[in-house]
Amino acid sequence: MIERADEHRTDISSLTHRCKTLNQLKQIHGNLLKLPFRNFSALTSLLSFAVASADPAFFCYAEAIFRNLRRRTTFLYNTMIRGYVQSNKPIEAILCYKGMLNDRLIRNNYTFTPLVKACSMILPDFRLMGLLVHGHVVKLGFSLDPFIASALIEFYALNLDMHIREKVIFEKCCACIEQWKTWGLKPNEAVLVSALTACAHLGALAQGLWIHSYAEKCKYSSNPILATALVDMYSKCGCMNLALTVFDQIHDKDSRAWNAIISGLALNGDAMKSLELLEQHGS
Repeated sequence: MIERADEHRTDISSLTHRCKTLNQLKQIHGNLLKLPFRNFSALTSLLSFAVASADPAFFCYAEAIFRNLRRRTTFLYNTMIRGYVQSNKPIEAILCYKGMLNDRLIRNNYTFTPLVKACSMILPDFRLMGLLVHGHVVKLGFSLDPFIASALIEFYALNLDMHIREKVIFEKCCACIEQWKTWGLKPNEAVLVSALTACAHLGALAQGLWIHSYAEKCKYSSNPILATALVDMYSKCGCMNLALTVFDQIHDKDSRAWNAIISGLALNGDAMKSLELLEQHGS
C-alpha cells in the first residue's frame, strides 16, 4: 500500500510539472483529493508549482488551495509570501506573515527576504511594518543573511534612512569576511573599502580599526585606494592623528587622497593644517 501511495505521488508530481492550463491543474487537484491515503506532500508540490508558474490564474487557484488547508507549514507560508510579492500584492504578503505568526510556526531565512521586499513596496505609508520585520530578523538571528541584508539595504534606501542602511551594509560586509575566513578565502581590497566607507558614515571607529588591522595582516594597507578609505574613515571618526599617519604612509598620493585629508582636517576644525596641505598639494 505504501509503495502504491509513493507511485501515485510520483505520478501526480510528474503530471503537475507538465501542466499547461488551469483546467489541467484543477483535474490533477481533483484526482489528488480522491486518493484514499494522505497526500499532503503531493498537495504541497501542486501548490508550489502553481505559485512558481507566474501565471495569475494559477496563483489565484493556489490561494484558494492555501485558504482551505487545515494544516499549513513554514514552507507553504514562505511559498505564499513569495508568491504575493511576485504578484505585486505586498499587503497580502504581510497578512500571510501575520497568519504564520498566529499559527506559531518557525520562521526561517526564506521567510524574510520576500517579506522585507513586501515592506519596501508599501513605503512610505507603512514604514513601521518594515521596522517591525527588521526587529524580527534581528531577534531570530538572520540579520547577517546576505539575501535578507540586501533586501534591508533596499528598504532603508527607499526609506531614505541612510544611517541604518550603512549599518546594514557594514554588518553584511563583516559577515562576508567572517564567512570567507571559514572557507579559507580572503576578501579583496574592494570589499574592505566598502566596509570602511560604511564605517566612515556611521562613525564606527572600533569596526574601522578592526578592518585596518585585518588589512595589514593581509598586506593590503599599501593599496592607495584602501589607504584613502582609511584616511576618510579616521577623519570622519574624529581621529586626525591616525588619518595623518595613514596619509603620510601613502607613497603615490592621488587627488582623492589629498582631498580626503584636506577635507578631513577642515571638518575637524584644523583650518591652518588644511590650508597648509592644500598649498602643498598645489605646488
